[in-house]
Amino acid sequence: DAEKAGATVQSRGRRTAFTNIGDAVNGNVGVIFLLLSLLFLSSALFWTWAGSKDESRSIRLLHGKSKPSLYMDDLGSLAHMSYPWAVGAAAAGTGIMLALHGLRSTTTFLITYATLLICLVAAACILSVAFLMVFTPSVKRISARRDGLSVIRHGNNALKLLCIFMALLSLPLSLNSAQEALKEKNDADAWQQARSAVTFDVQPAYQQERYVGNFQRLFTQAEHDGILAISYSVGSMLVRTSGSSAPSQRQIDAQLAPFDDVIITTPTFLKLLHVDRAHMSSIERKKLPSGLQQALSDYQGVWFNEHAGTDPYQMYTWSGGSSFPALLHSPQPGSLATARHPLILVVNEPSRTMNVSGFLIPCLTSGNMLFTDVNTAQKDISASGLDHIIYSASTVADAALYESQQLRDAAFVDIAAAVFCILTGIFCSWQSARIWAFENRKRIFVRHTSGLSHWRIARRRLLVQNAFEMVVAVAAVAVCSALFMMPSQIPVIIVTALAFILFESGALLTSTRIAFSQVTLRQE
Repeated sequence: DAEKAGATVQSRGRRTAFTNIGDAVNGNVGVIFLLLSLLFLSSALFWTWAGSKDESRSIRLLHGKSKPSLYMDDLGSLAHMSYPWAVGAAAAGTGIMLALHGLRSTTTFLITYATLLICLVAAACILSVAFLMVFTPSVKRISARRDGLSVIRHGNNALKLLCIFMALLSLPLSLNSAQEALKEKNDADAWQQARSAVTFDVQPAYQQERYVGNFQRLFTQAEHDGILAISYSVGSMLVRTSGSSAPSQRQIDAQLAPFDDVIITTPTFLKLLHVDRAHMSSIERKKLPSGLQQALSDYQGVWFNEHAGTDPYQMYTWSGGSSFPALLHSPQPGSLATARHPLILVVNEPSRTMNVSGFLIPCLTSGNMLFTDVNTAQKDISASGLDHIIYSASTVADAALYESQQLRDAAFVDIAAAVFCILTGIFCSWQSARIWAFENRKRIFVRHTSGLSHWRIARRRLLVQNAFEMVVAVAAVAVCSALFMMPSQIPVIIVTALAFILFESGALLTSTRIAFSQVTLRQE
């Protein structure tokens, strides 16, 4: 088991740094945007750095340096410039992890950080060598006195547009993901009301037929004591598929419509989670879709006893603002379902009406049966002669707390990713404006001295770059609508694009003024 902030959860095998990184990427869109923004930012930095070495490399080449030695010297200077930042990041991260999570988590952090650092160093070497090759001077170019500023500017412009496109996409996607994560976190937090509820593990190798009577006595006594609660998301079981594979979410939505899940529960569970029954509206069987009626009828003989009657449960719809609290079919306790519009089947006397072998025992082994008082439950288990079969109580609230913390961390990463992507776009926009102004500094000086305003000097550049950014914004809107099906986030993209256009305009005018001042003061 692994322990985190008071929550005990099962650990599935030995985890490696690549496992941690893979889980982060698979489980959170924000991590992908963080990695992409880091890649684009690194590319912009290395591109500008490689271009800035052009003059010194030309001098060293004319003094007899070979091209391989130029590469080695430049990579050595890059390593010397970068290693303090890498060490500082490791020290800061180690201090934070020690303060918040202790030594064990700090070791995991350092291993993961070292793995990421190795990958980043490899990528940096590849990018640096590739960009240095672009700016490798030749005797012909040196004799023609052509600098590499135009190449730097064109490459930086391309990287800037990529960064802006990524920022325009990352903000709505990350905000949407953060909203969903926070909403699910609030749903998970509701399970803290069930701190006393536990599930039990069952020995896998036992003769079920031999102990059916013992289980029946356990369930009857637990229900009599008022501690037996059931929560079971069974919507996927009611969906018909052509093969043996599990139904997709699209199939579930299509066959259960207008509901998104079907949940079997008991009054004890509703009381345990403080479910407001005012949000539960009774519905008659005949008002259900015919396919759902047939599916419930097919399973009735499996889930319920013969003497349970034709309607062994009451059916309700849910109109609460949050999701209905329910558990998925999972051996891991605390695997929460997030049904917003479920069909709820409330069974009043499960020990009497429900099939022991067909439902109650599987419900117990899958973690969907809860006991609201562990001491009373252990007495009932012992009295039923099952204490050598049922063991290891797990608190559902602890597992839900762990999931809640994961969702909180995911929301934080999503928001941080959006902010980092925007900052990357801002940095690249500023760099692009600064490089253009430096390249055209003499023309700016002459034209401004002749009486033209900074706006007139930078107008053409400004209009061209704003036009490119508008094209990028249109592309981001199209991708967000067609690929991610999020038309509601289009206003966010438009507002962000306008903000980038305003920043680009301000950066270009500011860089023009700075370039004029530098030439005037002979600060080239």
